[in-house]
Amino acid sequence: MNIFTLNSNGFDLITNIPPNASINKMTEHLGYHPSTLFTFWHNYKENNDIQFIALEIFSKNIIYVATKNDIRTLSLSKVNFFLNKLDDDDIYESYGVQDKLRTGIEHKTLSKEFLSKILELNDIDDIWGGRVPVDTKLR
Repeated sequence: MNIFTLNSNGFDLITNIPPNASINKMTEHLGYHPSTLFTFWHNYKENNDIQFIALEIFSKNIIYVATKNDIRTLSLSKVNFFLNKLDDDDIYESYGVQDKLRTGIEHKTLSKEFLSKILELNDIDDIWGGRVPVDTKLR
């Protein structure tokens, strides 16, 4: 599997991924905690050029794109075509969201800066005066 990350000009093939790395290991290698992403597999088939796309939770922000081993370049149009089936249900109701939130809180990976970015909040401190109401705690 090859891994590509998005840059301002397209996609870069990442060449220093540890061999046989799991999704979690690839994610950590790229500087993210696994609780901060979800993977979009849209109609997975072994012969698809794009295998899956790792996105930041609650967003369409691409962390990386996983492709077949023989793919050396990746176009934005191919990624957009793959993502055309991604909808809000995938983003906000994907499997394991509650577990990702709980894990993110436990590992302190869901910082207010991260949440402000993915939820597109200008100033997260303005919400509830910077405090989370007691009745919104995860159960």
